[in-house]
Order: sequence, then structure tokens, then C-alpha cells
Amino acid sequence: MNEQRAQPAPDPEAAQRVHDVVAHLQAAALEMIEAARAFLDVAEELVKEPGEATAMAATLANLAGRIVPSGAGGSDGPRGHQKGPAGPGGHQQGPAGPRGQQQSPGVEHIRVS
Repeated sequence: MNEQRAQPAPDPEAAQRVHDVVAHLQAAALEMIEAARAFLDVAEELVKEPGEATAMAATLANLAGRIVPSGAGGSDGPRGHQKGPAGPGGHQQGPAGPRGQQQSPGVEHIRVS
């Protein structure tokens, strides 16, 4: 026996919505492919010319250093860090390290118990 089942008539509004969804997904997929290509182009340039990447990173670090205030905790610098007495030439000297040696300026040694 060959039975045919009755199928509801297609809703033209639903068909249009499905068509719109597919069109949007296709457009999004093409945008993602273009973005991936652009990313790969930049990555290729960075591999070929690493000096440019270094210069760009230095520039961004310089800008970030100007935007972010150094010593957000006031004039004493980071929390819990206090400036040592001025040494020769007016440069700040850190506290004495092991065996009485002076520590390098800008290096904070933290004891862990």
C-alpha cells in the first residue's frame, strides 16, 4: 500500500524567516573568515619583521605607563613599599640586603616565612 500523509501547506512567513536566518549565518561566517585572514596577515608580518612588533610593544608599554598612575597608593609607591634614604647623586637607595649589601633600586625583596 502506498499511503500518502497529508502535509500542512508551507507557511510563507516561516519560510522567509528561515531564509533570513540562513542569510545572516552566511554573512556572519564570511565576516569571521575575513577576520581570521586579517589576523593571519598581521601574524605573518610579525614573524617576518619582529622588530616592528618590538617597537609597537614598547610604544604601547610607554603609553600604558603614562596612563596608569605609578604609585597608586600615594607617594610611597606600591602598598607597603617605602622609599629608602637618598644615596649619592640624590638617587633612592633600598634597604641593606643580606650581608649588608645594598639592593638594586627598583627591586623589592620580600621575605617569605
